[in-house]
Amino acid sequence: MKPEDAISQVVIQMGWTEVGVGVVLLAAIQFLIGIWIKARIEGSIKHSYDQNLEEIRFQMKVREQAAKVAEYMEKARNLGLDSSAQEFQRANQLAWELAMWLPADIYKLMAQSLVNRSKQNTELHVLIAVRQLLLGNKAGDLTSDNILFHDANLQEKLLAANTLKNMPNQAVDSTATRVTPPAEQEPRHGQP
Repeated sequence: MKPEDAISQVVIQMGWTEVGVGVVLLAAIQFLIGIWIKARIEGSIKHSYDQNLEEIRFQMKVREQAAKVAEYMEKARNLGLDSSAQEFQRANQLAWELAMWLPADIYKLMAQSLVNRSKQNTELHVLIAVRQLLLGNKAGDLTSDNILFHDANLQEKLLAANTLKNMPNQAVDSTATRVTPPAEQEPRHGQP
């Protein structure tokens, strides 16, 4: 018996109604499987998108907190007896917000750099720690020596500390913490 004859025998024995019902059921199953696969793919894409969106939102929040670290460090460093009550209130608000957000080791480093400042423990070290927190592996090899630091009264502070007496022929930039040795100094107008 040929395969075509077998199919026609099955159709004849089952009847057109049964074949029609079978075809409709097969089409319905195929349709439902298509809908299920589509829903699974859309759900997977939505889940991945939602995770990425949450990661982006978290990174934005971390960056906002990093900006608060910089703002707090500057405010706390410049608070004095002549500071206004609003300046103290803002410094306290920032300190408390950061206490809720920053990892404990970075918050402690920040507090120590303000209270027990030393060459190994400055505000710039805190900025490096926050940078490493933010950028992770992409933080690079930036050190506290590489961070720009401006101070309008640097020259007077260096004079008061008698630092300039020990450094003849060196230029002092009053907007940075770096003292430039003579070999690196640019010639002034009229000098070779």
